[in-house]
Amino acid sequence: MRKPVTLLAAALVALLALRWIAAGLTSDETRIRQRLERMATAFDETRLGPIADGLARDFVDRHSGLDRAFVLDGLRALFVEHATGKFPYRVRLERLEVRVDAETAPERTASATLLARFEDVSGAAPRTVWAASIEARLVERDGWQVESSEHVSAEGEWRDLR
Repeated sequence: MRKPVTLLAAALVALLALRWIAAGLTSDETRIRQRLERMATAFDETRLGPIADGLARDFVDRHSGLDRAFVLDGLRALFVEHATGKFPYRVRLERLEVRVDAETAPERTASATLLARFEDVSGAAPRTVWAASIEARLVERDGWQVESSEHVSAEGEWRDLR
């Protein structure tokens, strides 16, 4: 009886060690891309938690002046408004480029540029509601987080997401 339990424990320890090693080998650029993609998937699935995790506590959008609390409150309201039916929006991240800055003190920083395309998928074909070119500054705190952003609307307005 002890042998199967010991083997199971050893296998679990080996699996955890492999995951830890693989995480250590993942580049910062890949970690940032994964963080931004998790945030986009969370939007599609109306999950606020992963979006909040990706925004630094002192986040601010330099273009609009909106802070983290305002952005999260707006998303919460949008998600609740559509809670009774299928959420009609999806976001696609296009032309995502990431650059990690040279070592900086006290925090490591990076920048990301992308086009975020928010589409209404409730009809026969997806329709772009808002598209924006975004430049984001990220800091490595609790993982990589977006500290600030600046956007330029390429099509529509963010207020069109209702």
